[in-house]
Amino acid sequence: MLEEELEAVGEAARHSLEAVVQAIENLEKGMTLIANEKAVAEDDGERGLVFAAQADIFLTDGNEKRQKLTDQAKEATSAFEQLADYIGEKSRTPEDVFGVLWEFARTYDEALVRVRRG
Repeated sequence: MLEEELEAVGEAARHSLEAVVQAIENLEKGMTLIANEKAVAEDDGERGLVFAAQADIFLTDGNEKRQKLTDQAKEATSAFEQLADYIGEKSRTPEDVFGVLWEFARTYDEALVRVRRG
């Protein structure tokens, strides 16, 4: 059945690409705040240096992961834009487009069952 083959479309319809992009932007702001705190801590004696060293490890690892998320979000946005252009739904949100595709698959499967029944 088409609905089973397009299961990911139903899942995509339930998630907001905009919310993912916003979460990544908030993550970037948080990483900037930690970097600022690290810079302040470096001038705050031995205790500050301990924090700064730990923050540096966190920032190195966190920035790598954040960059991967940013790249994936850009890839998802680009893929969605291509899909929306292909099906002629440029002005709709990802949730709308995937919802329409999911509804099409569900309706198609229902019609196929009715046709097979005669």
